[in-house]
Amino acid sequence: MAGPPSPANPSTTSITTATTTTTVIRPSTALALLPATLTPKPLLKTGIPQLDDHILLGGFPEGAVIGLSTEDEDLGLALGLQTLSNFISSSSTTTSQPTKAIIITTLPVQSILFALRKLLIGALLGSGSGSGSATIVDRDQVKQCLSRISISRVFDVRGLEEVLTELESQQRRPEEEEEGDPPAAEMVLVASVPALLGSLLGTATGMKERAEAIESVGVLGERLRGLKRTVLLVNSVNASMRAGEGEGVFSGERQGRGSTKRPAYGQVFGRLVDLHLMGSRVLSEKGDSVWIVEVLVDEVGLYDLERMDRSDREGRWGVVDFEGGVVK
Repeated sequence: MAGPPSPANPSTTSITTATTTTTVIRPSTALALLPATLTPKPLLKTGIPQLDDHILLGGFPEGAVIGLSTEDEDLGLALGLQTLSNFISSSSTTTSQPTKAIIITTLPVQSILFALRKLLIGALLGSGSGSGSATIVDRDQVKQCLSRISISRVFDVRGLEEVLTELESQQRRPEEEEEGDPPAAEMVLVASVPALLGSLLGTATGMKERAEAIESVGVLGERLRGLKRTVLLVNSVNASMRAGEGEGVFSGERQGRGSTKRPAYGQVFGRLVDLHLMGSRVLSEKGDSVWIVEVLVDEVGLYDLERMDRSDREGRWGVVDFEGGVVK
């Protein structure tokens, strides 16, 4: 009697008994598995030199969920919009198939549009901040870029989940898209995350309800990662009188009154992200206030295939300027 057919994967073998079929995974050497583990992610430039070159060592990892927790949410939104603008404007001139992006926000759409258009023009001028050598941008090019950015206004986590369901649906039916059109947004920016998490956690009054709400956040994180798209989450920063996990390198330093700064929703928000940045104000040695952006968590890492080594960006920081809604 002929045995079972050979498996498609040469590293597995199917064993058939009278009642069950079991797949046995053949062991692989650690050396053989290491290259797959060390596969580097492509890096996406934000268009902000200090962030790209010094803090992130190349840019944001493509396909990761990235947290932008900032003391002023306008700074976090600007970081997200500048990254998105640089992403869209770069693809309009360097790829044959233009990319798409979506912004999900609780804010009025018009306020997002005003900031987006300004930062998109800056990106098209070549610097991401409007200070490049070019002084005129083609209006048709601006319109073409704006046409590839969708904006969805939501009011709670349920609204966010509905948008994610639509994005997941688009990924499952690429054959229905027009020729030359990407099947779904390749970058997702979620603004006002504290308002969204507040709509979920704020209604949990008892311990059981809160545990269920936190578990729902974990499920949300898996859905965001399941998109396999670059996702930017704009979060806020809270001041606290207690030190604890999740605070930055500069928390409490030169702040006075023993206060510390940490991302809103702490570890709950941390369950959503693979790479987490925090922006906060500190006093310089001259006594003036400056913006510091630092890397709190880096689960993605940087890989050196030649040395078969992994490092991360955790603890890296730098000073940025934030003026007129633009980060430089």
